[in-house]
Amino acid sequence: MKKTLIILLIALIPFSIGLSQFRFEGGVEVGTTIPMGDYSGTMADFYSGTKYGLSAGINVGGFASITTPILSGRVSLNYTSLKNDGTPPPGEGGGTIELKHNILTIGIGPQYNIPIPASPIRPFVVAELLIVSISGETTFKGTSSVPSGTYTIPSATRLGFGITGGLGYDFGQYGISVQVKYNFLNLAGKEYKSDDQTKRISSYTNLNDEKDPLYVSGSNIHIIGNSRNISSLQLNLGFNFSLGL
Repeated sequence: MKKTLIILLIALIPFSIGLSQFRFEGGVEVGTTIPMGDYSGTMADFYSGTKYGLSAGINVGGFASITTPILSGRVSLNYTSLKNDGTPPPGEGGGTIELKHNILTIGIGPQYNIPIPASPIRPFVVAELLIVSISGETTFKGTSSVPSGTYTIPSATRLGFGITGGLGYDFGQYGISVQVKYNFLNLAGKEYKSDDQTKRISSYTNLNDEKDPLYVSGSNIHIIGNSRNISSLQLNLGFNFSLGL
């Protein structure tokens, strides 16, 4: 009987080691989002149709990941609020412009953990496919070519790509992490929409990240002459708990 029990315990050792390599992790994160490329700039750029002109804002979100001996993956949900205000270019009669964007992203993709023996620090890299929803509003006051008022920007859906590099520090089942994430938010799905092709305001009342097909250099109505890329850099602090299965 004792011999049988010893053999059984020996046989279970590889199985128990395999199970210990399963890890579930969930948590929340908060940080700052910095617009990049065509997503940055000034309100003069936005008025001219070249860039969106947004400045840095905050983001909050949650994530869950699972690590197995074969494959590790992560899902995430993140909300970002960006805004800016300023004036149109000289010669446009003065006035002010305010722009707000709300971004909701759902991400899913593989996670690669870099083990450091006998260390509580866990470097990791995540690559995610992003489903992106962008909405917002823009307010014009006293500009010469656009009627004053606040205009809603309806939600637009895009496919994007995100890559995250981070360092996690564990203390028991809990931990913290610092993360840097680059998001390309409109990798696919760009389009131009116009509510009224005879008015300049239609250039601002949709996301309009694709070129206006009626664009003509010097036009005061059709002003978006190039496709625009929407990208950002996020600097986040995460708080998590984990379970070894």
